[in-house]
Amino acid sequence: MTQEMTRSPSDPRALRFAVVITDGHVTGNPCGGVKVTAERARDEAIRMFVVAATKNVDETGLREIANSPANVYRKDFLAVDLSGNRPVIQLDTIDRIIKTMTHLAYQECYKVKCLETEGPPGPKGHRGQKGIKGDNGNAGLKGDRGRQGDPGIEGPIGQPGVKVMLHAPPIHTHYQ
Repeated sequence: MTQEMTRSPSDPRALRFAVVITDGHVTGNPCGGVKVTAERARDEAIRMFVVAATKNVDETGLREIANSPANVYRKDFLAVDLSGNRPVIQLDTIDRIIKTMTHLAYQECYKVKCLETEGPPGPKGHRGQKGIKGDNGNAGLKGDRGRQGDPGIEGPIGQPGVKVMLHAPPIHTHYQ
């Protein structure tokens, strides 16, 4: 359904409606179930009316399929009344949906449009508040080798050293 409605070229501003007749019970087949298909249709800006097939329905399921507000797109629409001796198609439902579609289209087409003209930019605003401090960044690359440091202070005078006597061979002098 969604593919058929989006395949044909139309004015992008055109309103597209779909009427789904279902009991609202969840099924996964075909094509992912009615709810999945309804989501796809809404994504394509198709407005979905939901009509209960009979009075034996899952009302929550019906409301999940219908567009919002549910009091416009779901109401108490009923396709067939089976309460009597024979089934009766509810023509009133068809008439009410057509009137609602017409009303929604009229609202959209004739809504007040703003006739704005661009003016010059306004004055510059006040400076904003200071932002919060950010997180620390990653560690950077290793830097270049620094300059040689200043010489240190002079150290204390050391302890006197141990006296060592060296034995030197005796010096012999010969006078002749």
